Amino acid sequence: MSAARTRKTAPKKVTKTAASPAAGTAALVAVLPGDMPLADPVAAALAAADPGLALRCVQTLEAGLAQTKGMVLVPVPHPLLSLARAFEAGASPDAALAQWADATRALMTALRRDRKRVVLMDAGALAAGHPGAFDILQARFELDPSAPTPAAAADGIPDPGLAPDPAALARAVLVLWADPEATELAETLAALQHGPVQPPRLARDGLDAVLAAPQDRADPDNVPDPADPAPAPDDPDPDDPAPDESEAEERQLLRDSLAELLGEVSRLEADRDALQALRDRQQDELADRHLLAALNDSLEKRLQARDADRRQREGVLGQVMLRDAQARGALEARVARLEAERDAATAELQAMQAELDRVYHSNSWKITAPIRAARRPLSKSDS
Repeated sequence: MSAARTRKTAPKKVTKTAASPAAGTAALVAVLPGDMPLADPVAAALAAADPGLALRCVQTLEAGLAQTKGMVLVPVPHPLLSLARAFEAGASPDAALAQWADATRALMTALRRDRKRVVLMDAGALAAGHPGAFDILQARFELDPSAPTPAAAADGIPDPGLAPDPAALARAVLVLWADPEATELAETLAALQHGPVQPPRLARDGLDAVLAAPQDRADPDNVPDPADPAPAPDDPDPDDPAPDESEAEERQLLRDSLAELLGEVSRLEADRDALQALRDRQQDELADRHLLAALNDSLEKRLQARDADRRQREGVLGQVMLRDAQARGALEARVARLEAERDAATAELQAMQAELDRVYHSNSWKITAPIRAARRPLSKSDS
């Protein structure tokens, strides 16, 4: 076996924990089968997410739903990682792809039955300590927000020893992209997951090492053992091209094909990032719209309150004006009555003055003047 195809570290087995959480302790039920890639890193990341967390790992989704009435976490390895692990175990491309597709369809069927209780997340993002993944965990499972997030890994593999073999990963990329139905199934699985999806990355140096390694192109697992005797060379056919030229041309074609695939993956990741940024902007705009709608409702309520207060004040002012008008009318009627009485008294006084003037200027008044004059002294003596 070549050095590029040697597994560095074997994943540990995840033990099932059935202990009941203590009162006041957050509990999390996670579906982590022992043969699932990244099962141990995911369990370690979940345990580090909240020191007081009671983590219970089960083998199947049905067992997780039976253990709790709340939410169940289902970490899902990326399809490329699952296929690469199957190739490392010696599975053929058809068998590995069929096994992954059957398991994915079974998971989707179970997910449709209990969609509201299942939180489907990418195992690579959880194992790598992606902040977005742990934000969703804290929101869905009420974890301690003050707990530190595990150290993030750029490729979704926290331990380099657990990374898939570059040759197996390159083979998984080709097999998955060559099957449109499997590609659509992988996209549907990614759409059902909460939070970020972090696939294992095929570095260009690893790709160059894969292409430079001498191996059988018909079966990458068919690598000769150095202990076996070398087969006798066949007689060269003068019509066949030179072996070195044929292998070099095949390697170049495979390199170009994988480079195109990597470029397409990079473009798709850029499109995904652009769509996520657009979604974030739309969410911000939606939040601004909700805020503006709330402010509009508040202003409308204030306007309605002021309108009601204005109508109340107008009613009070109308009553005051009505009372003032009635009082003014009574005063005006009294003034008119007093003026009429004054005019009548003035007329009577003028009539009496005229009668007095007529008496003073009459002849009888003048004739009787000596008599009145003679009586004055008598009047004073009597008094």
